[in-house]
Order: sequence, then C-alpha cells, then structure tokens
Amino acid sequence: MASQPFLHYSVNKFPCLLQVLVGFDYGILFLYRKEAARNRDELDRLKHDKGALERRLNEAFHYIGTVNIQIEEIRSVFSDIRKFPENKRDFRYILQFLAEKALCMVNAAWVLFRIVDTQNLDTLSEYSESRGNAFLLNHKISNRNLVSKEKFEGLAVVQSGQGNFQIKTFCIIPKEKLSMDQEVFIKALVNELEMLFIIFVSTYYKDSDFKNGTLSPC
Repeated sequence: MASQPFLHYSVNKFPCLLQVLVGFDYGILFLYRKEAARNRDELDRLKHDKGALERRLNEAFHYIGTVNIQIEEIRSVFSDIRKFPENKRDFRYILQFLAEKALCMVNAAWVLFRIVDTQNLDTLSEYSESRGNAFLLNHKISNRNLVSKEKFEGLAVVQSGQGNFQIKTFCIIPKEKLSMDQEVFIKALVNELEMLFIIFVSTYYKDSDFKNGTLSPC
C-alpha cells in the first residue's frame, strides 16, 4: 500500500513527461530540417561554384590555346623569313606573307600595309591583301590623318612603335576594334615590316634613291 502514492504520482506525471518527449522530438525534427535545408543550400552553392569553376577552367584552357596559336604565329613571322630582301620581288613576297599572317589572326575582309615618310607624307610602299572576293575600302585614307593618329570610322589602325626614324608603318584593317591580343600580334607584324624595309632601302637603294624620292612603291 506504501507504493501506491508513488504509482499515483508517476501516473499523474506521465502526460507531462509525454508532452516533454513529444516537444523534444519536435525540437530535434525542427533542427534536423533546418540543418537539412542548410545542407541543401550548401550543396546547391557547391554545384553552382563547380559549374562556375568548370566554365572558368574551360575559358582558361581556351585562352591558353589561343595564346599558344598566337605565339606560334609570331614565331613563324620571325623564323619563316630566312633572308633579307634583295630586290623588289623579295620585298613584295614579304608584304604578301605578312598580310596573310594578319588575315589569319584577324577575321577581316582585307588588310592594308602602308609605309609613310612622316616628313613629307609620301607613301613609300603599300600593299593590300583581300580574303576571297572582298573589295578594299573605296574612300582614300590620308597619310596626314594616319600620321596624326586620327580615328577612321569602321577601321582599326596599328602603327609601328619606333620613334627615331622619319618613317612609320601602318596596318589598316576593316574592324571597329581589335582585341588586345590581336593588336599585339599586328604590332609585331608592322615592326618587323618596318625593320625589313629599312634594311632593304639602306642596303640596295643606298642613300641616293631614298633621299631623292625615286623609290617607287613596292
């Protein structure tokens, strides 16, 4: 009979204990769902980051491949010209070779090289190359505008970088804008062309023809 009060007490407290346990279970379930939602969000973020990383890696590999191609093209510019021009035919071959390289690097209809005397604005040499049946620009491109670095609508102009001679070499391409990589490549072309032109005229035309202005366009 002495145990009955304890039994009565336990039975009376059972509903309260059950409520505590149920509440505890709901608390655990709430925390579990909250943690599961957080894990799903983290998984979605990781998937997104993984996709972004894969895209960046693909872009990096594509850029590396493009740079490698450009390096090979630049290397070929310097390695494929195995001798200095000895006559106008040799120099014209160099002009054609460099123009074809420019069209390989830039998707344009045509390319125009022009070498200009910056003192009297005479054209010393000019060469154009077109892709397929493309036509060159109809309106005249002024040497004065080229030397003064004026902008031409629809044209990209890259000039040689040397500043201690009275000549400048220009490459004109029908593009609004070149990429930085394309501009670096075209810059290497015009610098190479200008160097070969100076060697050409100084070696085979001597000073007389060049100074007297009797050097005809190649």
